[in-house]
Amino acid sequence: MAEEYSNCESIEAMEYLLRRARAYRNSVEQRSILAFTRFPPHGLDDWWTKKEIKQYAKFTGIRLYARKIVSSEDGTAIKSVSERMVTEYRESSEHECPEVTGIGG
Repeated sequence: MAEEYSNCESIEAMEYLLRRARAYRNSVEQRSILAFTRFPPHGLDDWWTKKEIKQYAKFTGIRLYARKIVSSEDGTAIKSVSERMVTEYRESSEHECPEVTGIGG
C-alpha cells in the first residue's frame, strides 16, 4: 500500500479498513454460537472473543504493518518473524484528501 498507492489512495484504503475493523468488532460483540456452525468453516482460527474486545476502547484509527517471515530452505520451518509499522491512520487527524466517497461502508 505504502509503495503502490498515492497518499489519497492510502487514506481511502485506511478509512475502508477502519470501517471493516469496526464491522468485525460489532460482529464479535453480537456473535452467537451459530456463527461457528456454518459450512464450510473459514480458515481463520484466530478470532477475537467478546472478552478480548472489551479491553479496547472504540476504534479510532488503524495501523498498517509490514511483516517479514523467513522460512528454512525447504519451507518446513519458520526461522524468524519481524514486523514494522508502515503507517498509521487516525480518524481525528486532518488529511489533505477530500472525504472518501468511492467505497461503501
